[in-house]
Amino acid sequence: MVFAHGRNAQLTCRHFGISPDTFYHWKKRFKPGCLVTLESYSSLPHSFRQFRIPLETVNLIIQLRREEMGLSKYKLFLILKRDYGVTLSPSSIGRILIKKGLIKEARISKNVKRRRKINYVIPRIRASKQLRYQYPGFLVQVDTKHLIILGRKYYQFTAIDFIQNSVSLMPILRLPLQLLKIVF
Repeated sequence: MVFAHGRNAQLTCRHFGISPDTFYHWKKRFKPGCLVTLESYSSLPHSFRQFRIPLETVNLIIQLRREEMGLSKYKLFLILKRDYGVTLSPSSIGRILIKKGLIKEARISKNVKRRRKINYVIPRIRASKQLRYQYPGFLVQVDTKHLIILGRKYYQFTAIDFIQNSVSLMPILRLPLQLLKIVF
C-alpha cells in the first residue's frame, strides 16, 4: 500500500482527496503482490428470492385482468378468493400486474373508467382595464338571493357599483321571470 506521507493514513487521505473510510476499505481488501484484489467485483446478491406464486395463478390473474381492465388488485383478490379458492394478498396481485405491464396497459386503454377530477374552482370573468374605471354606474355587479319568509317567496337583488363602492338593495315580491327580465 502506498502511503504518501510515511505511515500517516489521515495525511495520505487528504493528499489523494479520499475519505478515511474509503482508504481503509481498500487497505483491508488489498493483498500485497496480487493486484486482482483491487479490481471491482459485482455487488449483486448471490441468490435471489424465488417466485413462489404458481404459474396457473399468475395466468388466471392475467386472464381476469385482460377480460376486465377495470378490476383493481382488491377486486381481483375478492374474485380469486370467492370463485377460485385462491388466497393471495392484494399486494402480490399488484406486483404481478406491474410485472406483466397490465397497469400501464390499463392507463392506455380507453374502456377503463377513471375517476374524473372535478375542478371546483369557478373561473372568474374579469373586466378589462378599459372597462373598469370610466364613470359611476358603468360597471355594476348584480347578485340575487331567494328568500322564503312565512311561506312567501321573495327575491333580493343586490347591485354593487365598483367606482363608488355603493350598494343598492331591491326586494321584489313573487314576480314572474319575464317581468324580472324587463326590470333589469
